Amino acid sequence: MKHEERIKLVNDYAKRLLSKHGDDLIYFGVGGSTYWKKEREDSDIDGFIVTSSKKYWPSSNWPDYIFKDIAISIGYYTLEELDNIIKEPKYRWPYRVYRTMHNLPIYQKYDLVSRYKKIISEIDTQKFIDAATDELIVAMSCIGKINYNAVNSSLGALRSSIMILQEFTDMVVALLNKAMLGSGFSIENIEFIAKYQKIPKGYVELSKTMWGSNNIEELHSASNQLLENTISFAEENGVCIPKYESVTDLPV
Repeated sequence: MKHEERIKLVNDYAKRLLSKHGDDLIYFGVGGSTYWKKEREDSDIDGFIVTSSKKYWPSSNWPDYIFKDIAISIGYYTLEELDNIIKEPKYRWPYRVYRTMHNLPIYQKYDLVSRYKKIISEIDTQKFIDAATDELIVAMSCIGKINYNAVNSSLGALRSSIMILQEFTDMVVALLNKAMLGSGFSIENIEFIAKYQKIPKGYVELSKTMWGSNNIEELHSASNQLLENTISFAEENGVCIPKYESVTDLPV
């Protein structure tokens, strides 16, 4: 299905949504490859619906459909739920907010993107620091697996563990910039991060090495260095990870 056909499909669908949801519908947009105009013939369509209530919601909160062999995924939110997601930086916040902010509006009662940019600008910086702290602790927990896979010369397993590491270091960097990221771990995220106001030393170059190299020693070195630089960057930006030397000091 070509881009023009996809746009016609979602416009026709928007008319049906309006006839059913009426005043309850606040926003309907499409994201993903359709938004970026990078879809293939068989690419799915990612829909995004915001309503004032759950009056007309389907039984599934995130239903999937097949239309002419094309998968259609639609996320439903109430405006209140979306407000809460935006206002509270938590696990995967950079990804969840990205989906909200990067949509092609097919129907909108008012400009949600401008609304949420304003909300984000008013969030207390400490909330972003707290969320980044949680993500950094998870990132640090990945290094043992990375070292193990490097020692055992397992390239496939090493790549998998490196991807997990970078997913979390990417979130740390995004949160400390009050910024967002594309869905999942991708080379496009590196391009996003390169435009941030603040990034760890060598982050883009090390990330590209982790993406492009097939040398286990090089991958091992780059991933350890990326984590080390991310920790330093996080500490410079207010993150303080609690460290204890005795079990009696651990909080219970």
